[in-house]
This record gives sequence, C-alpha cells and structure tokens, in this order.
Amino acid sequence: MSIRVSIIVPVIDTEKAERCLDAIERNTGLLRAEVQVISRIDINRIGCPEMVNRLVAECESDVVCFVGDDCIPQPGFMTNALEAMATLPDGWGVVGLNDGVHPGAATHWLADKRMLPLLGGEFIHTGYKHCFCDNELQERATAAGRYIWAENAKLIHDNPVLTGQKTYDAEMWKHDEALFFSRRPLWQVNRFGKVAIGVRLARVSPHFLVSWSKLLMAGTRPGDVVLSPPIGLPHSIAANWLVAEFRNSGCDSLLFIDDDMVFEADVLENLRKSQGDFGIVSALFCCRRYPNLPVTLRHFEGDEKPKAILDLDGVVDVDYCGLAFTLVRGDVIEAIAKDLPNKEPFAWNNSTGEDGDFCIKARSLGYKVGVNTDVKVGHRVEFTATWDKEKKKTVMSG
Repeated sequence: MSIRVSIIVPVIDTEKAERCLDAIERNTGLLRAEVQVISRIDINRIGCPEMVNRLVAECESDVVCFVGDDCIPQPGFMTNALEAMATLPDGWGVVGLNDGVHPGAATHWLADKRMLPLLGGEFIHTGYKHCFCDNELQERATAAGRYIWAENAKLIHDNPVLTGQKTYDAEMWKHDEALFFSRRPLWQVNRFGKVAIGVRLARVSPHFLVSWSKLLMAGTRPGDVVLSPPIGLPHSIAANWLVAEFRNSGCDSLLFIDDDMVFEADVLENLRKSQGDFGIVSALFCCRRYPNLPVTLRHFEGDEKPKAILDLDGVVDVDYCGLAFTLVRGDVIEAIAKDLPNKEPFAWNNSTGEDGDFCIKARSLGYKVGVNTDVKVGHRVEFTATWDKEKKKTVMSG
C-alpha cells in the first residue's frame, strides 16, 4: 500500500509535540500505512521555514501536510482536507486547514509537490524568520488558481494570540513584513486575474496555429477561458464581438490576439507578470508595414504623428499600442464603454485605428498603457518580423 500523505511537524515544544503527534495518529481517518509522519526537533533554532523545507525533502509522498507542534488535529482533519484538494483544478493545489484562529488562511496546510514550480521551489520561502510565510503561500496559490480553505479540516491551535505567549520579537515581525511586501510583486502584479482569450480570425496561417496550440496546451491558468472567435469581421467590430463574449465569460481580463502573430507557450504568463499598474499591456511586436518598427507609440512635442520608442527596457509607458497580442483589464473596458452606444468600446479611427483610439480613451480616464519589451511576439507578414531591442532593428525569419 502506497503512502497517500506525508505529515511534517517541526518541533520546538516537545511536550506539545507529543500531544500533537498522538492526535495525528488517532485522527487522520486513513490507514496507518497510508500516512508518513516526520517530526524533528529544531535543535539549532533555524526557524520554522527552514525546518519545513528540510522535512519536505524527506517526504515520500507527493502530498505534504504541515502541522505546527502546538496544534491538536481533530477527527477527520486529513480526509476532509484531501476531499477539499480533490475539488481544485486537476485535483491538486494547496488546502488551508481550519485552526480556529485564522479563517481562510494557510497557517497550516496540505499541498501537492506539483505546486513547487509555482512557488519558487519552496512551500515556505526560507528568507522568512517566522511570520508572513503562510501569507505568501496562500496568496501565491490563490494567484495560481489552486487554493481552497477547508473549514471542516479542523485543528485546535494554541496560538500565541490566544495564550498570550510571545514567539517572536518586533524586529522579527518587521523583517518578515518587509520581506513579504518586497516579494509580493512576484505573484500579485497587475491583478489581471482570470483571462478570457479572444482571437480575431481572418486569414489563419500554419505558423499561428502552431503558436495557438502551444498556448492552449501549456500557457493558460485554471479559470482562463477561450472565447468564440469572430471570423472575417472588420477589426473594430471583431474587437466589440470579443468584448460581448468576454462579459459572459466570468473572467477579469481580456487577451486580444490577431491571427498573424507567432509566439511561444509562456507569452501570456510572462505578460501577466508585467511590472507596474497598467490597465493595458501588450507584448513587444512589430508593425506589419515596412520598416516594421515596434508598436511602442508615443507623441513627442512638435511631432504631428506618434513615433515608435526604440530605447526599450522592461515595461515602457506608451500613448498607445496595438491589439495584436494585448492584455486588457475588464475595468478599463467597462470604464470606456459606460457612456457609449451599445456599450461598445471600440470604434474605427482613420488616424489611429481601433486600437489607438481605445488606448487614447483609456489614458484620458487615467489608465496606463504599457508594452512589456521582455515579452516578444513575432508578426507574420511574408516572413515573421520580430523586434530586437538590443540591436534596435527588425529581425526577419522564415
């Protein structure tokens, strides 16, 4: 019989740990052969985060449960947690246990090792001394669409908040708080949430179909939705078609893709991670017309028409970008559409096109428009045109 779950208990208080381990043995609801319990005393006081990761390395199961030594697991805590995990996408993620002190939190947890690549390789980041590491775990798992709190997976927790005991000093708290907020942009930038993916179809190339297949197979998150595509419609009408589909999708943001783009599977994920509070952010791609400059347009004083910015690094603030591979938050769409006929935010403009017109409206309402120059997408014309920002030139490939 294989081990279903490995339970780790880092020990500081040996008396409480004995009580905890006894409760684990009695209350998992599983056969003894299905459970591995690993308990080690923190002799050198290296701290809970480091102890957790050392104990995880000893786990034989891919499913790991962390329980503090000051907890008393209640009957059925493990079977209830496993049932909760089964409801997550593909049946894996992170489950917060109910310790009676922190509703909704991952203070104590059950997690699948498949989460590790999404968490930077550690369930608990070892830079923390004691505090806020559970906040990071919960927020990162939530951002990945793989967190649930199991109210019926109960523990009794002798939390310092309840007992009045002091487990960390003010300097430790300040250190961990500062670390948490400095790391938060790793998983909480832009808050694009669940993404509806919309393609404006006209003349589909085989190169696009290869890219599209890669994105669908390996480039989306749980909760993302693929919209029914408009076919052969003018660009502004096709964009409004996708907006109408987006409103019924339950998603938070809309990714526009044109069918002449060439990209890798990770491009959406990398676009989501764009630094800065942008309501609209596009990948770096070239204009389809010669000389195929990047669509990083900004108005400069004295110039009648906008010009492409060529000094590119990170996410650049622009006046407007194209919609060929562009992520737009739902609140931007609705703010623009609010007072327009039929609440359709896109309209053709002979000077700027439907995409430039949309960006200008967004900027007038205070939203930032950006191009993530680290996320490259090819534009398929007679060849694939990709902008090389270091050499400041278009690179052509077959």
